[in-house]
Amino acid sequence: ICDTLGARPASGLKELMDDFLRTRYGHSLLERSERYAALIPGAPGDAEGAAIQGDGWALVGDAGRFVDPLTREGIFYAMLSGEILAEALAAGRPESYAATWRRSHEAEFLWAARHAGSFFAPRFLERLVALCGSSRIVARVMSDLLAGRQPYTTLKRRLILNAPRIGAEVAARRLRLSRDN
Repeated sequence: ICDTLGARPASGLKELMDDFLRTRYGHSLLERSERYAALIPGAPGDAEGAAIQGDGWALVGDAGRFVDPLTREGIFYAMLSGEILAEALAAGRPESYAATWRRSHEAEFLWAARHAGSFFAPRFLERLVALCGSSRIVARVMSDLLAGRQPYTTLKRRLILNAPRIGAEVAARRLRLSRDN
């Protein structure tokens, strides 16, 4: 379960998960299970211009909130922000770090933060998962998105260009399923 901090109490999320597991797998799984939770930082929609660097200090990775607001991917961005800072330090221009980060990634993060509410809507997620199961192309696009290889700025274009092939995949899968049943 993933939700925005403060949108619902942790106990409410636990109840949702317990209900899901109980309905799907029965009581015995809950009795044998350990629960684990973690807070995943993310860029809020109003993070534009937030300080990531000052006199003698700089933030990288989670500390700088360099976690994709939609996919929650953070390791890639932690390494990337560390690399950008290291390059700035090696060049003797540590003050260039924040500007370089913003120029290369801030627009993506802000776009994602603005769209996080609709992305995490249960109906959208259910449809997205079903579509990934019906289309290898969509699954590949989502894999690239989760791995940080697919920017949000070109996501719509990539999906539109592949729409005819995606439609054919989904239609072929539905035909196979209807023949099998």
